[in-house]
Amino acid sequence: MDPQVERLLPPAVVVVDPMSTGARISADAADRGFTIVRLWSSDCPPELRSHTSSSSRDVFAATLEHTGGYAIEALEATARALRALPVRINAILCGSEPGVNLTDALSEHMRMRGNGTALAHVRRNKFNQSEAVRGAGVRAVKQALVSSVEEAAAFLPHLTQPAGAFRAIVKPVESAGSEDVKLCESAAEVFEHARRVLGTTNALGQRNASVLVQEFLVGAEYIVDCVSRDGDHKCVAVWLYDKRAANGAPFVYFGQRPLDVSAPGVPELIAYTLRVLDALGIRNGATHSEVIVDGTGSACLVECNCRAHGGNAEWVPVIEPLVGYSQVSALLDAFLRPDAFAALPAAPQPFRSGGMLAFLPSYKDGVLLAAPGIERVAKLRSCVRAALEQHVGKRVVRTVNVFTELGIALLVSPDRALVEADYARVHELCADAQFVIVEGDAP
Repeated sequence: MDPQVERLLPPAVVVVDPMSTGARISADAADRGFTIVRLWSSDCPPELRSHTSSSSRDVFAATLEHTGGYAIEALEATARALRALPVRINAILCGSEPGVNLTDALSEHMRMRGNGTALAHVRRNKFNQSEAVRGAGVRAVKQALVSSVEEAAAFLPHLTQPAGAFRAIVKPVESAGSEDVKLCESAAEVFEHARRVLGTTNALGQRNASVLVQEFLVGAEYIVDCVSRDGDHKCVAVWLYDKRAANGAPFVYFGQRPLDVSAPGVPELIAYTLRVLDALGIRNGATHSEVIVDGTGSACLVECNCRAHGGNAEWVPVIEPLVGYSQVSALLDAFLRPDAFAALPAAPQPFRSGGMLAFLPSYKDGVLLAAPGIERVAKLRSCVRAALEQHVGKRVVRTVNVFTELGIALLVSPDRALVEADYARVHELCADAQFVIVEGDAP
């Protein structure tokens, strides 16, 4: 296309697999005046494509689908289809986990800002990630990638165990939301869970041809959200997970607590995470890293998700009042407004108010008839939004991972003590037998 003609076309942003937080990225880019092109990758199962918040808006001017994998011919076919649109493409952004590989490959093919494909094999595969981190001289988890019970048995003697105890983590090598992550307390449990996961298909549509067996890391678990432009990494949020045992599962999400740079250990945690990003070849875009810090203060990567923080971007209304921006706005700045990105601080500064995300676990199985408890949560003084993600008439199950939560409550107030009190009250209400009514409950 003639460059002079192209300059007259409306500016556009391509969002690959815009589900979950990708829907918020798309809407916010549209609010900035960009035409939004939705591009589905071949890695994104059709049944997941409607996975967005109930408040999401349809802002897509065009929808394309990439097929044929990552061969040059397939990438060029998609590039031609994009170039044929009456728009001027300014950026290709990853909307969700399945879109990571296509975003890297297509941006490289079209010579646009991205991370390239040289280290693409470490961006979604948790085993390869940790090995790349270890190879860079950064602490990484002890692990083995196994495709059979026999291989798992051969690895277990290499795990250091505390006296009189056995603990190991078994999980899929590509997954999200704590799906099929199990804390095993005996070799027999390792073998049983490996058998159960191997050969199944996870919630992201990938077949579990192998599983990870890892050492059990003891310590607090954090989320470190970053955005990068040309290798300049900025930490835009740090969250402390509230994970508890519930419903027979060891790691159920109860909430996330935001932390600023003044919190103990946060500067060291951020410094560790930036070394991880360099080891994974991350130079552009958003990342969402999960890191455990043990009792000695030593950080160790659980996994780095090479896209924005998920959860339908429900965390945006919590973090924005605290620091004045979010990972979504920083990502758009990095690609579309480099001056605004350069002006952002390197780490989240001391907060202006208090905030928390409270996840709403279910303690019941059955067809959902009503959820009277959600109205009680919404009336809490610091609650800015309470949403039920499960619909009346659909079956709910006891929460064991992020996919089985009932919903979410967002708490924000200048009164930090009020936020803490309301957070505790949310979980008291969730545990009440009348929080939700399911088929079979007594009248």
